[in-house]
Order: sequence, then C-alpha cells, then structure tokens
Amino acid sequence: MTSSAPSVRSATSADCLFDGPGEVRALCRQVDWSATALGPVTGWSQSLRTIVATMLASRHPMFLWWGPELVQLYNDAYRPSLGEGGRHPRALGVRGADFWTDIWHIIGPEIAGVMSRGESTWHEDQLVPILRNGRVEEVYWTYGYSPAFDDDGSIGGTLVVCQETTTRVVAQRELTYVNEALELERSRLAQVFRDAPGFMAAIRGPDHVIEFANEAYYRMVGRRDLIGRPVREALAELAPQGFIGLLDQVLQSGVPFVGVEASVHLVRVPGGLPEERFVDFVYEPLVEVNGTRSGIIVHGSDVTEHVRARWEVERLLAESEHSRQVLAEREAERERLVAALESSADFIGLATPEGMGMYVNQAGRAMCGIASLDAVRALRITDFFPPEDLPFIEDVVMPALQRGRWRGELRFRHLVTGADIPVLYDAFQVTDPASGALIGYATVTRDLTERDRLVGEANAARAEAEAANRAKDDFLALVSHELRSPLAGIASNVQLIEMGMCGPVNDRQRRALDRVTRSQEHLRTLIDQLLDLKRIEAGKMLYEVEPVLVHDAIEDAATLVESQYEHRHLTLVRPPAGGDAAAVAVLADPGRLRQILLNLLSNAAKFTHQGGTVSLCCRVQGDRVQLEVCDDGIGIPAEQLEAVFQPFVQVRDGRQPVITGTGLGLAISRDLARGMGGDITVLSEVGKGTTFIVELPVA
Repeated sequence: MTSSAPSVRSATSADCLFDGPGEVRALCRQVDWSATALGPVTGWSQSLRTIVATMLASRHPMFLWWGPELVQLYNDAYRPSLGEGGRHPRALGVRGADFWTDIWHIIGPEIAGVMSRGESTWHEDQLVPILRNGRVEEVYWTYGYSPAFDDDGSIGGTLVVCQETTTRVVAQRELTYVNEALELERSRLAQVFRDAPGFMAAIRGPDHVIEFANEAYYRMVGRRDLIGRPVREALAELAPQGFIGLLDQVLQSGVPFVGVEASVHLVRVPGGLPEERFVDFVYEPLVEVNGTRSGIIVHGSDVTEHVRARWEVERLLAESEHSRQVLAEREAERERLVAALESSADFIGLATPEGMGMYVNQAGRAMCGIASLDAVRALRITDFFPPEDLPFIEDVVMPALQRGRWRGELRFRHLVTGADIPVLYDAFQVTDPASGALIGYATVTRDLTERDRLVGEANAARAEAEAANRAKDDFLALVSHELRSPLAGIASNVQLIEMGMCGPVNDRQRRALDRVTRSQEHLRTLIDQLLDLKRIEAGKMLYEVEPVLVHDAIEDAATLVESQYEHRHLTLVRPPAGGDAAAVAVLADPGRLRQILLNLLSNAAKFTHQGGTVSLCCRVQGDRVQLEVCDDGIGIPAEQLEAVFQPFVQVRDGRQPVITGTGLGLAISRDLARGMGGDITVLSEVGKGTTFIVELPVA
C-alpha cells in the first residue's frame, strides 16, 4: 500500500529540503550555500536538515544559528520581526555576529551559553531594541534559546522559538496610563461636585436613599445625618410638602421636574421651628447604561436672599412711586421717601428733566465715590459713565428715557478712581400725577460685580465638568467593549439550550429564551451604537465603499424589520422588484448603508400609529441617488427638526406618548452617510408624518 504524502526522509533530503510554498523556502533555493560557512546542502548533517525542514514547516516564529560561525536561518513566521528596509532577506545565511551588531552585546552571551554549556533560556516580554524599518525600535519579545543537537549528539546550533509582544506590552502600558488619568478626572469631578456653589444630592432606589450630598446641600438643610437614609426619614418635614411625591413621579416617568423659586420649610436647627426658604431646583432621573432608572439627581440653588431682595426692591419702588405722586402736595413726604431710599442697598438717584443731578442715595454715593449730596447737583447723568460709552448713552439711552424708560446692563465709572463698575441700570421718567408734566428721571441701579465673579466661577466649573464628562465617555466606550464578550457568551448558551443540548425545552422555556435573546440583542445594539458614536467622534470609523444595488440594500433592511412591523400591524411599501430602483447602484459601504436604512425604518415604526404605512422609494438626481423613508406618523415640530440629529436627544411633545430609546440612531446615521460622501435630511409636519432623505453618490 502506497501513500501520496512525502516521507520525512524525502522532505529532509538535500535535493528536496527547500521544496514547497513560502517566501523563505524560495529565498533558500536561491542562496549559494556553498559560499557560506555551512557549505553545500548535500554536505549538511541529517540533524541540521531535519531541524531546518521542521522550522520551515512551522507557523510559529523560529530562528536558527548553526555551527561555529552561527550561520542564520529562519522561517516565514519570523520574517515580520525583521521589518522592512533590507534586513530581510539579508539575514539569511550570514553570520549572527555580523548581522545583529545592534544587539549582539545582549544576545551573544546567551548564545554562547547555549553553544558551550547547553543552557536553555526563557524570557517573557523582554525589551530588546533592534534596528528595523530604518530606525531603532522599542521591541518586546517572549522567547527561548535552546540547544540544537547534531548527528553525533554534540550541540550544533541554537534554536530560537519566539513571539513579538510589543503591541500588547505597549497597549497595556497605555491602558494603565488611561486608567490613572481617568481616576484623576473622576477625583476632580467629585471635588467639583463637593465644592459647587449650588446644592447637589444623589438619591437611589424607590425608597429614595440619599447616597451623596455636597456642602451646599448641607448648608441649606442644616447639619444632620443624611447619607444612607431615605429622604422620608432624613428630611421628614418634606413629606407633607409634596416633595416625596415629586421624587416618586420623576423616578416612575423618567421626566425631569423643574421648580422655580419653590417655597420649602426646613428645620435647619435641631429642635427648631421650620424656616421658609426659596429654591430653584431640578429633579433629574439617573439612568444606567442598560436604560433603567436607578435614582434621581437633585441640584439647584438657594435663592431665598434673591427673592427677599426682589421683594424689598419692589416694596421700595412701590413706596417711591407713591412718594413721587404726592411730592408736589406734601413736602414732608419727601423726607420719608429719602429715608427709604437711603436705606436701600441699590443705587437710587433722581435727575432733573435737563439731566442734572438732584439726588443719589448713600449706596449710590459709595459706589461712585461721591463726597456729598451737594456734589450730586454739579453732576450730569452722563458723568456716571466711562467716556468711551458716552456715544451709546447719548444715542440710545437718553432718547429712550425721553420716551419713558430704558433698562439694561451698563458700566458706571467711579468718579475718584476711574474704575469701571458693571451695573443693571433701570431709568424711567417721573411725571406729575395731576398734570402729567415731566418732573425728572429716576434710576435704580444694582452693582453686578459679584454676579459677574460668580458667573466666571460657574463657567470655569462647567468647563471642568465637561472635561470630566469626556473622560466618562471614554470610560463608557471602554466598558462597552468589555461587555461584548459576555453578551456573546449569553447568545451562544441560549442557542445551545434552544437546540436541546442541555435537555428538552418546553414552550414556556422557549418563550423565556426568546425574551433573553431579544434583550441580549437590544443591549448589543446599544453597545454597538455607543462604539459607533465614539469611532465617529474620534474620526476612526472605517468605510469599505463599493457599488451597492439599492434594491438589494432595501430588501436586506426590510427583511430585518419584518417582525417589528408585523407586531405593530404596519404596512411597509418598497419599490417593485422590476422597477427603476432595481438597476440603481450607489457608492457606499454595504454594511453601513444597511445600518442607516435599518435605523430609519425602526425609527419610523416607533413613531407611526398601529395600522399605519411606511414607504421606501428611490430617485436619481444628477450624480446623486435619494432614498426616502416616509411615514404617516405623529410628525416632528418644525423648530425641533435639526435637534433629532443630535446625540442622546429625543424630541418630545407633551401631547405625544413617551418613546423609549437612546437618541443615537439618527445621529449615527447622518454621520455614516456623510462619511460615505452623502447626507441625511428630514421633512415633517406634525400629525401628518415624516420623510427622511438619504442622499448618496451614484456608482
């Protein structure tokens, strides 16, 4: 009985040693081995030929030094380690010491130990910089040197079995750096939250357990034991005021609640009486990666002093108005008005119809450096402003005052130092209540210096928070990658169970497995969307553009949404097989085009009432092809059309039901279309439907 496979002896014979496929075998056939220290192949020992034949047949990187001159041979798997620029094939058949001049001081002693004493070596992730690709590169290896024995049992050479691990080592080093940077940014973000001027708290679970509260929150509610306790226990006085019900509502609906100048009574001192405070606040649902709501973020500002100050200003203005009405009749009332104005914390002044000063209160005199009330009468209204602002005062403010009133932000000038003071300036006419004749002008001015300082600090804190949010996004992208493997494990194990590999499966179990599969696929889709968004934002999305038949792309996407449309009793109308679309082709990445159409068809199904219709059509406009996905659903308000393409944004109308989703599909679809040289636009009318137009180049 004969065999067609070559024998070991024939494979290692001198005349067949280099037969077979592979670049290195072909090069070995071209080498004049008689000109090397090894001599002609016919003179090689059987051991050497066996080692060389084994090495050339192996797919693992291997390298051999043989004989006293340490002549070099290697296989195809080792060839990439030599890089470009001539080191390959120059390494073949030359002496090791003449070739590895850049690292012989490292590897030479190891080879000598193998050749003289038979000492094998082993190194993991060893740094051995070598000259390749025209430069010295930082290269890491896992390798071992072993003695190779000749026919007589002596050590004839040194065999290297190796694997380059540079990519993994460098990646691990970079990952360590990224993790350290992420931890630093997380610490900075936590510090920003702790030191934020507005109050913040994190509340978890249906019992609303307080997980975090910053310093401003403690200042507002008073020092008490909060962390780890339900709101109903830690802040018991809030329950009868309706705030616990608001927390329940936001957690159940997912819709944020915004309160403006809301009155809240808090026991801020142990054993004390409730104190009324006024707050601007927001309850926002805390949404996990899987879309579930796990808690609520509370943030806002204590605006009690602002509200009370406004009330006081309104009261003072009311008193001032009353005083102006009786000024001509009762001079005594003027003194009372002046006393009230003198006690105001805002700049309050009066001027004649000609714009000359009549009165400036104590706060105004201190703000602008006026020595006395007598000095006021020597000043004009324009004297309070920097010279460079006078054209605006004369051209805009004064004409408006002559018509009745002007209110806005300006700059005052300190009359002694010349320093600029940002102010909110409110000036208006004062008329005789009986005759309507102009008596003069009144001004109520607020110093905005402290506000501008707080705004600057808030902007800086916002910038830091945005930087920390970018680090969070990078972390989410990394976590998304790590979730794909366990999801694949879930899918494969579900398939094994459905196939009966783990025992018989009844109908009830099969329905449960189907729900697991749909949940796994939904989570995988969310992860893929996150990864796509990160790739697009980083400019790393790759496209394999080729001619794609529009009809095939439409059929592929339609097949994937059939079950979704059947479930919602929707009709999907697509171009006929023999129509104009059958022969139209576009230049696109087939997978990305299918992803765009699938996103648009799924989106249309969500926003179309049961029994509705979604249609697909195609038309050629010059060198562009337009694919239209039209539905007769709820439509989009005109002012929100562009917002639908923003990441994580879902357009909502209070008259429409809440539609679940991540808000990523349309954003990713438009970026994919633009990445392939096209675009996506939208037309819509509320109550009549929406049309998304995908435009791509003609193939």
